[in-house]
Amino acid sequence: TLATLFITVRLVHRFLQNKDQRIELHDNPALALLSATIVGSVAWMVSSSIMPAVDAMQIMLHSQSQLSSDIMLRSVVYLLGFYSVALLCSLVVMFLGLQVYFWSTARIDEMMEIRGNRLSVAILAAGILFALAVSMRPSVGRLTSSLLDRQALLRTDTSSPSVTDQPADFPDVDGP
Repeated sequence: TLATLFITVRLVHRFLQNKDQRIELHDNPALALLSATIVGSVAWMVSSSIMPAVDAMQIMLHSQSQLSSDIMLRSVVYLLGFYSVALLCSLVVMFLGLQVYFWSTARIDEMMEIRGNRLSVAILAAGILFALAVSMRPSVGRLTSSLLDRQALLRTDTSSPSVTDQPADFPDVDGP
């Protein structure tokens, strides 16, 4: 969504900027490539949070016979919650992955090379981040799905009596 792109672009620009000078992305294709890879990877991982929200709505609809404003509101709350968790996890994965990659190649200062417009270093970093996104997307999706309490959603219909609230109409089977 647009919110994912906006938040991620802001954080990426803040992360990639040199503290001494402001670097414009349109002047540096290497920085632009790295930035685009991070933004695209985060957006792709966050998209895995949509299905658990759809599942929540389907479960609530199944437990009630009609679509109500309560179901719609709760579905939006679930979507925003899953989205927030997925966005946070995706950003952490991308930035930690980038830091681990930079730390693992101690002989090269990748950020200095990328800021110096070394496209080959940016392509390698982008490939590593993309591979990380491919491998972590299912985990982000499973994490958001695990937050869905299906049993609680099935109990959302409070208008009909539960099985234990109904009177026992059955004769005593253990009688004489």
